[in-house]
This record gives sequence, structure tokens and C-alpha cells, in this order.
Amino acid sequence: MPRSFNVNARRGSLITGVGALAVTGLMIAAPALSVKAANEGRLDGRYQMQTTDDGVLRLDTATGAMSLCKDNDGAWSCARIADDGVSDTAEMKLLRAENRRLKDRIAALERGADTGTRTLGAPKPSSSFGSEGLPSEAEVDRAFSFVEGIIRRFKGLVDDLRREQPDGTPL
Repeated sequence: MPRSFNVNARRGSLITGVGALAVTGLMIAAPALSVKAANEGRLDGRYQMQTTDDGVLRLDTATGAMSLCKDNDGAWSCARIADDGVSDTAEMKLLRAENRRLKDRIAALERGADTGTRTLGAPKPSSSFGSEGLPSEAEVDRAFSFVEGIIRRFKGLVDDLRREQPDGTPL
């Protein structure tokens, strides 16, 4: 009697087996590659690694944070190394105070922009300006009259100089 079997079931288990084998291979190769890079003293990208007696020292080049990575029965884990000296320096305190002061100033400026008021020594508009901040027609007419008077006086001075020149020589 011929034996029957399900081809689709065997194909599925074969694909699952190949996938599991590939994942296992990657899990084995990844730590080996990182250890090799750590032995070289650097890892391309964000982190730089250096081997020590206790494990691998990892420097995060983006933040400056350092971690000590150890192999615990085949499982690598990294613990951040605390740097207490950095957080309490006088410079950090000054920078935090300046940051707070600048944020307060930005907030005050934004409040002034929201309410339409001018703050922090900004010039105040003239009381004679209209509601849009533009001069009235009377103010514009007065300004034109003033400029017209200056131009007339200048023209009079030029005419006087021309009259004083002998024989029509140019000025």
C-alpha cells in the first residue's frame, strides 16, 4: 500500500526550518561582528568601542555617554557609567540659568505679539497715528508742506548763487 503525505505541509515545515536556521545564523554572527569591531577600537557609526579587562567600553559619540558592556553567559549587556562631575559643574549651572532666562524672554515676547502690545523697550507708536498705525491725511499734508518749503528754499539759494556768478559761468 503506497504511503501518502501532504506536500504542502512538508513545504511549509521546510520553509520554517530554513527561516529558523537563517535567524539562528544571524544571532550567532552579530555578536561576533561587534566583538571584532570592539577589538579594532571602533565601530562605524555612532559608537566607538575599546576592549578592557572588565569587558568592552562603549562611547556614544553623539552624546558623550559611556557604557561598560559585559558578556554574561553569552548574553551581552551594557551598563551606563555615571559621570557625576559633568552634571554639577559651574558651567552647567550657568548654562541652565541662561537657558531659563532666554525661555522666559521668548515667552514674554510671544505674549506681547499675541496681545498686540510692544514689550522690552520697543518704540511706542505716536498717539496721532490712526488705529492701523498709519498717519492721518492731515499729517501727510503737513509733511508734504514741510518738504515743499525745504525744496523752495533750496531752489531760492541756487537761484541766488546763479545771479552772483559773473558772465553766466556754471556753478
